[in-house]
Amino acid sequence: MQTVIEHDGSLSRNDIYFGDDHTFNATIWDSVAAWFTNSTISISTAIAARAARLVAAAAVNPEFNMSASAVEFSGIETALYMTVFADPEVSSEAKTEWVSVLFGEWTD
Repeated sequence: MQTVIEHDGSLSRNDIYFGDDHTFNATIWDSVAAWFTNSTISISTAIAARAARLVAAAAVNPEFNMSASAVEFSGIETALYMTVFADPEVSSEAKTEWVSVLFGEWTD
């Protein structure tokens, strides 16, 4: 049985193929965070960052494997952080700084 929460193409961790899929990977996160250039993240930007990360992971991992349900779940993960880190009274966009903290990038 495949677990859905652990999957290839993480926004901040390497794929299990490379040996360590649980430690924060600054290079991977930086490639994702490069999409987040404003103080908030729009849903279209979040979707583009997620899609780019999946393409990048598939390009370097010869065993890259995401079932259709895992791809769908990764979209739900994006929706979750977008919902949790947005102020619905102000905007539907997530605060970039808060998303960065969630994924393991600590700022001063």
